[in-house]
Amino acid sequence: MSSYVVAPNIEPYRKGQSFATWIRRLAFHFRVNKVDDGQRKDQMFLLGGDYLFSVAEKIYPKEALLEEVTYEVLTQKLKEVLDKTDSVLLQRYNFSTKVQQAGESASDFIFSLKLLAEHCEFGDQKNRLILDRILVGLADGSLKHRLFTEDSTKLTLDQAEKIIATWEMAAAHTKALTNNEDVGLVASLNIRNPLTGGRGAVIQRMREVSQGFRGPVKSRLGVRPAEDRPHSSRVHFKSQHSRYRDSSAGPSYNRFRNDEGQWPLDQRYCDFCQRYGHVRRKCYKLKNDRNEGINHINAQAVANETDSLTERLTMLRTGNWDSDRD
Repeated sequence: MSSYVVAPNIEPYRKGQSFATWIRRLAFHFRVNKVDDGQRKDQMFLLGGDYLFSVAEKIYPKEALLEEVTYEVLTQKLKEVLDKTDSVLLQRYNFSTKVQQAGESASDFIFSLKLLAEHCEFGDQKNRLILDRILVGLADGSLKHRLFTEDSTKLTLDQAEKIIATWEMAAAHTKALTNNEDVGLVASLNIRNPLTGGRGAVIQRMREVSQGFRGPVKSRLGVRPAEDRPHSSRVHFKSQHSRYRDSSAGPSYNRFRNDEGQWPLDQRYCDFCQRYGHVRRKCYKLKNDRNEGINHINAQAVANETDSLTERLTMLRTGNWDSDRD
């Protein structure tokens, strides 16, 4: 056997891999290196690996049978064993129910139909059936209408593919042009009426990042220079801080300032003193009246005790004076 023109760059066949795909790659190897028909079976066993050779031995248990079988017959038997496919009826059902999915382009939809048709055994009617399924399964109604305008007797699968490819290319170009016009319109509006504030700063920052601009570190961190900060005419004193405010700067004081100098009227009503501004249980007059009654009782008791002591002292003094006179 002559040496290889190109070294074999094909991996051994793995279990679960498509044997039809692997054997097609092997055919390219045979063609490039000009391998004779009598040596193809031997090279397939050398490059196929242990698993492929073990399957061939199970199909032809005797060595004599394995030697006598031709390369074409052997590969056909291996396809039947390794590439088990569904029945033709199920393959045709999958083909007949295939429609274009969301996010799937029309070109990809046609490609998937062709793959399904390979196992349906349509024969000479394959291209016609694929074309019929394209007209049924397309999601774009405008594209369907474009295909229906063609002469049905002259429209072929190749012509339909060209029309669909041209349609998708035109749609992509139109979308790109529309996006460019929108970007230019927004840019012109920004130039005429530039945005200010937080949104304008964010858009400006995004524009600088997209253009590869890297400013100073402080500007990238969001620190604004002193000259760009808004100046306020108010003078901030220490007493204006919340920690140093007096009680007059409370909510009621703020309401007084906002109400053009008029204090708000408290709607609470006391049914004891008949005044607004408080309730009965918070009435100072009621509390004072109660305290005065209690103090009066205590004062009277103290006064009685004082009078009794005074009388006793007087009697004692009187008694002493009488005894002295005697």
